[in-house]
Amino acid sequence: MSVDTFPHQQLLQVARFNPKDITKIRQSHRPHNHLGFAYQLAFVRVHNRFPAQDPLEVIEALLTYVSVQLSIPAHLIQTYQQRRQTLVDHRAALLASLCLRRCGPTETEHLEQFLFEQAGPSGTDRAALIAGQSVP
Repeated sequence: MSVDTFPHQQLLQVARFNPKDITKIRQSHRPHNHLGFAYQLAFVRVHNRFPAQDPLEVIEALLTYVSVQLSIPAHLIQTYQQRRQTLVDHRAALLASLCLRRCGPTETEHLEQFLFEQAGPSGTDRAALIAGQSVP
Protein backbone atom coordinates (compact mmCIF):
# COMPACT_ATOMS: atom_id res chain seq x y z
CA MET A 1 0.00 0.00 0.00
CA SER A 2 1.37 3.40 -0.93
CA VAL A 3 1.75 6.11 1.68
CA ASP A 4 -0.44 8.21 -0.59
CA THR A 5 -3.31 5.74 -0.03
CA PHE A 6 -2.40 4.96 3.57
CA PRO A 7 -5.12 6.49 5.76
CA HIS A 8 -3.80 9.65 7.41
CA GLN A 9 -4.73 8.54 10.94
CA GLN A 10 -2.97 5.19 10.50
CA LEU A 11 0.11 6.94 9.11
CA LEU A 12 0.19 9.10 12.23
CA GLN A 13 -0.04 6.02 14.45
CA VAL A 14 2.38 3.77 12.58
CA ALA A 15 5.07 6.27 11.61
CA ARG A 16 5.04 8.48 14.73
CA PHE A 17 8.27 8.29 16.69
CA ASN A 18 8.26 7.62 20.41
CA PRO A 19 11.02 8.78 22.80
CA LYS A 20 12.89 5.47 22.39
CA ASP A 21 12.84 5.93 18.60
CA ILE A 22 14.15 9.49 18.94
CA THR A 23 17.02 8.30 21.14
CA LYS A 24 17.95 5.67 18.54
CA ILE A 25 17.64 8.17 15.68
CA ARG A 26 19.88 10.70 17.44
CA GLN A 27 22.68 8.13 17.74
CA SER A 28 23.55 8.84 14.12
CA HIS A 29 25.87 11.75 13.42
CA ARG A 30 24.64 14.80 11.54
CA PRO A 31 21.09 15.86 10.75
CA HIS A 32 20.95 14.21 7.31
CA ASN A 33 21.78 10.85 8.92
CA HIS A 34 19.10 11.39 11.57
CA LEU A 35 16.61 12.04 8.78
CA GLY A 36 17.71 9.04 6.70
CA PHE A 37 17.69 6.58 9.59
CA ALA A 38 14.28 7.83 10.72
CA TYR A 39 12.93 7.68 7.17
CA GLN A 40 13.98 4.05 6.81
CA LEU A 41 12.42 3.23 10.20
CA ALA A 42 9.13 4.88 9.24
CA PHE A 43 9.17 3.23 5.81
CA VAL A 44 9.56 -0.23 7.39
CA ARG A 45 6.68 0.45 9.76
CA VAL A 46 4.39 1.62 6.98
CA HIS A 47 5.30 -0.91 4.28
CA ASN A 48 6.67 -3.88 6.24
CA ARG A 49 9.76 -3.81 4.05
CA PHE A 50 12.82 -1.65 3.57
CA PRO A 51 12.92 0.98 0.85
CA ALA A 52 14.88 0.16 -2.29
CA GLN A 53 18.36 1.48 -1.70
CA ASP A 54 19.99 2.14 -5.07
CA PRO A 55 18.65 4.77 -5.49
CA LEU A 56 16.85 5.26 -2.20
CA GLU A 57 13.10 4.84 -2.64
CA VAL A 58 11.68 8.12 -1.40
CA ILE A 59 7.99 8.69 -0.84
CA GLU A 60 7.51 12.42 -0.43
CA ALA A 61 4.53 12.30 1.95
CA LEU A 62 6.35 9.95 4.33
CA LEU A 63 9.58 11.94 4.08
CA THR A 64 7.70 15.14 4.89
CA TYR A 65 6.06 13.55 7.93
CA VAL A 66 9.43 12.27 9.20
CA SER A 67 11.15 15.61 8.61
CA VAL A 68 8.42 17.52 10.46
CA GLN A 69 8.70 15.20 13.47
CA LEU A 70 12.46 15.74 13.63
CA SER A 71 12.47 19.42 12.59
CA ILE A 72 15.02 18.56 9.90
CA PRO A 73 14.60 19.85 6.33
CA ALA A 74 13.38 17.10 3.99
CA HIS A 75 15.84 18.07 1.25
CA LEU A 76 18.68 16.68 3.41
CA ILE A 77 17.63 13.21 2.26
CA GLN A 78 19.66 13.99 -0.88
CA THR A 79 22.81 14.28 1.22
CA TYR A 80 21.93 11.12 3.14
CA GLN A 81 21.56 8.98 0.05
CA GLN A 82 24.95 9.96 -1.36
CA ARG A 83 26.84 7.54 0.90
CA ARG A 84 25.55 4.07 0.18
CA GLN A 85 27.46 2.49 3.07
CA THR A 86 25.51 4.63 5.54
CA LEU A 87 22.22 3.36 4.10
CA VAL A 88 23.47 -0.22 4.41
CA ASP A 89 24.70 0.35 7.98
CA HIS A 90 21.39 1.93 8.99
CA ARG A 91 19.46 -0.95 7.45
CA ALA A 92 21.54 -3.45 9.44
CA ALA A 93 21.01 -1.45 12.65
CA LEU A 94 17.27 -1.39 12.03
CA LEU A 95 17.18 -5.13 11.36
CA ALA A 96 18.84 -5.69 14.73
CA SER A 97 16.83 -3.16 16.73
CA LEU A 98 13.50 -4.31 15.28
CA CYS A 99 14.49 -7.99 15.79
CA LEU A 100 14.06 -8.70 12.09
CA ARG A 101 16.05 -11.04 9.89
CA ARG A 102 16.30 -11.75 6.22
CA CYS A 103 14.00 -14.37 4.75
CA GLY A 104 16.29 -17.14 3.54
CA PRO A 105 15.65 -20.75 2.56
CA THR A 106 15.12 -21.93 6.15
CA GLU A 107 12.66 -19.14 6.94
CA THR A 108 10.83 -19.76 3.66
CA GLU A 109 10.53 -23.46 4.46
CA HIS A 110 9.16 -22.70 7.95
CA LEU A 111 6.69 -20.20 6.53
CA GLU A 112 5.49 -22.63 3.88
CA GLN A 113 5.00 -25.33 6.53
CA PHE A 114 3.12 -22.94 8.80
CA LEU A 115 0.85 -21.77 5.98
CA PHE A 116 0.23 -25.34 4.90
CA GLU A 117 -0.79 -26.28 8.43
CA GLN A 118 -3.05 -23.25 8.82
CA ALA A 119 -4.58 -23.21 5.36
CA GLY A 120 -7.49 -25.52 5.75
CA PRO A 121 -8.66 -29.04 6.32
CA SER A 122 -6.32 -31.79 7.37
CA GLY A 123 -5.38 -35.20 6.07
CA THR A 124 -7.04 -36.50 2.95
CA ASP A 125 -9.16 -33.34 2.56
CA ARG A 126 -5.99 -31.24 2.27
CA ALA A 127 -4.52 -33.69 -0.25
CA ALA A 128 -7.70 -33.46 -2.32
CA LEU A 129 -7.57 -29.65 -2.23
CA ILE A 130 -3.95 -29.64 -3.37
CA ALA A 131 -4.85 -32.03 -6.19
CA GLY A 132 -7.62 -29.65 -7.25
CA GLN A 133 -10.44 -31.99 -6.34
CA SER A 134 -13.56 -30.95 -4.52
CA VAL A 135 -13.87 -31.84 -0.86
CA PRO A 136 -17.10 -33.55 0.29
